[in-house]
Amino acid sequence: MGIGIRTGQLTFEGQKAIENADTVFALVADAIAMEMLKSYNKHIVDLASSYSMGKERHLSYAEMADRVLFAVREGQRVCLAVYGNPAVFVSSSRQAINIARAEGYDVEMLPGISAEDSMFCDLEIDPAEHGCQIYCATQFVAQNRSFDPYAILTLWQVAIIGESRLMAEGDSEYRDALSDKLEAVYGLVHPAILYEAATNPFFPPDMRLIAMSDLRTARVRPCCTVVIPPIDRPDLVKVELSTQETVWAVWPSGPPA
Repeated sequence: MGIGIRTGQLTFEGQKAIENADTVFALVADAIAMEMLKSYNKHIVDLASSYSMGKERHLSYAEMADRVLFAVREGQRVCLAVYGNPAVFVSSSRQAINIARAEGYDVEMLPGISAEDSMFCDLEIDPAEHGCQIYCATQFVAQNRSFDPYAILTLWQVAIIGESRLMAEGDSEYRDALSDKLEAVYGLVHPAILYEAATNPFFPPDMRLIAMSDLRTARVRPCCTVVIPPIDRPDLVKVELSTQETVWAVWPSGPPA
C-alpha cells in the first residue's frame, strides 16, 4: 500500500491496513513518515537496510520482497507500506505481490498519492488538455524512445540515469545523450522544470526553471523529475519561486500577454 509522497496523505483504508497488520514492512522517505507509521503499529520493519551504496538495485528489491514473503509464509498478516504509490517505481511491491499470488495468498494493493499526482497540482498541469508522456530517463535514452514534442514530457530518475546500482550520481555519458536528444528537438532555449515533490508538510516542493541547454550540467537530486512543456506552449507550466513570485516558463521573453 502507498502512504503518499508527503506525510499526512495516508488514506483511511491505508491506515486501517497498517493498524490491522501483524508486521508492517516500511520503505519511506524520512523519519517523520516512519514515526507516523509507528503511531499506528509498533511492529515496523525498515526495508531501507536492504540498500547499500554500489549494490545493484534489483538485488535490493529482491531482498525486500524476500523479507516480506518470509513473514507471509509464516502465516502473518503483512502490510508493505511504501512512500508514494506502490504501483509507481516500486519494484519490491510488485515482486512481492506477484510471488504471493502465485503461491495462493490473498493480496490487495492500495493506492497512495504519488509524486506525479503532486506534480500535476504543484505545476498546475492538466494532462488531459495537452497530453502527457512519462518515461524513465534511462529507458528513454537506452531504448531511443520516440516522443511527441507537442505534449508534456516528464522524465523520471534523471539523477541516476544509466545506473543500475545505488549511486550518488548517474552516468555522465547517458546525461549527455539525453541532452543531445532533447536539444535536437526543443533547441537550447526551450524551458525545462526540475521538479521534486515535497515529502513533508513543513517544506514546499522544489521547482526550478532552467533552459534546455543547462540540463546537461544542472545539479539534480535523486528524486527530481524533469518536466518539459510542449514545444508550441512553453508558457504552459508556471513555477512558484520561494519569493512567491510567479515565473511563467517562457524563455526568455516573460509571461504571455
